[in-house]
Amino acid sequence: MTSFHRSLWLGFLVAVPTAVCVVNRFESRYFEPPIVPLELPVDRRLVDRAARHSGKAKRMHLFWASGAYGDGVGIRLLDDAVLFDSVFPGYAAAIPDRPLWARYFRQWFHRASFNPLLSRPGAGVEVWNSWTGNLDLFSRYGADVVILGNSQSTALSPGFLRDRFAAAGPALRGGKILPFFIMAMQPDEMVLALQVMNASGRKARVAVLAYSLDILIPRSGGGGPAKNQNVEVFGKWRHQNMWLRAKLDSAARLLDWNRIVWFHRGMLEYAGKNKVSSRRIDGFTAHKGALEASWAFPDGLAGDEGALEKIAAATPVERSTLDYFGASCDLTKAAASLDRILNEMQAVAPRVVVYLTPTTPLYRRSFPDCITEGVRKMLRSRAGERVIVETGDWDSYGLDYKDYVHPWERSGFSRIDLSHSNFSGSQKIVSKIGELILRATDPGS
Repeated sequence: MTSFHRSLWLGFLVAVPTAVCVVNRFESRYFEPPIVPLELPVDRRLVDRAARHSGKAKRMHLFWASGAYGDGVGIRLLDDAVLFDSVFPGYAAAIPDRPLWARYFRQWFHRASFNPLLSRPGAGVEVWNSWTGNLDLFSRYGADVVILGNSQSTALSPGFLRDRFAAAGPALRGGKILPFFIMAMQPDEMVLALQVMNASGRKARVAVLAYSLDILIPRSGGGGPAKNQNVEVFGKWRHQNMWLRAKLDSAARLLDWNRIVWFHRGMLEYAGKNKVSSRRIDGFTAHKGALEASWAFPDGLAGDEGALEKIAAATPVERSTLDYFGASCDLTKAAASLDRILNEMQAVAPRVVVYLTPTTPLYRRSFPDCITEGVRKMLRSRAGERVIVETGDWDSYGLDYKDYVHPWERSGFSRIDLSHSNFSGSQKIVSKIGELILRATDPGS
């Protein structure tokens, strides 16, 4: 290696941590919301506020219960069978398995779905868990229902599904429901998780694939499984990779890096002092942070669908996704990836449910029409005796913009998340997809 290359590498090694520190400093000063102590409707003895963040909670062998911004508390999930069952339905027999949990708390945790016992409308609470740790749980105890998908699939809450199944009859009452959710989960990662399940010799009754349009866009972390089949090591690598990508992506978006580097065009749209922009929309003032896709509005409008539609109409369509696809509507690679996933799924479970994750129309508009309709056709073409497919849009679930409203960083304001439902939206999605899962357990269906 020449001195020039050594200097280049040295500069890179110095620049990366410096960039991360700068972004951390910037975010902590301008974008991190004030942390309000999270109050949970449980016995105080189950809550440990000494765990100031998710990493410390895990080191203390506690789970992390979080609110809208990751503000949260450590929770002694293993000390309460009822609360434990709302996070890991059907796994009561695993509670005393200390070796399993000792290993589990060494895995990497991620945000998860709303918990029915800790949440309430307008204040959803998630209990974080580990998708690689859940593979250990499956290998040891099996499952009746396994769910795979990215962050949009977290609407399919295991706790809500448990309650849905309990009310429907004996088919899945008391069944073991195990999620494998991860931010920007890629097809290769789904295949890896399913291969580990298959290697365990355990079987599920139903495997659920939450298929998101985001799967079509390569993210950091893709390709890792091909290089490393050790799921624990890969989980750690993936977590670190995504954390760094998120930090660098934050810096990139501040500088409009997608336009400058990815698409080699554009101007620097973010100028120093305008951290939060404001505009008038239908008689009220809305705000938008530089890193946010949608406008924030006064809480009083959160239940006004007419006002929410006007806010959505004023929200710019995300151009980077449209530009990524360009004029191409080719789904050949996506079809091949889907077939790999379904082949592994049908080895894990005799019946499979596939659904296209319901999102807002504004999110769908960021994809070319030919891609959206092409994905629907692609999924429907896989329906058969063992595979149930659902490709309906949000109307078929009874969803509207009110079901995508979340608290904003400033007290008294809310915002629309374009693709992630809130507590009430999750319940509607569970109602429909839960019915399909129950149908999959019927031998006559």
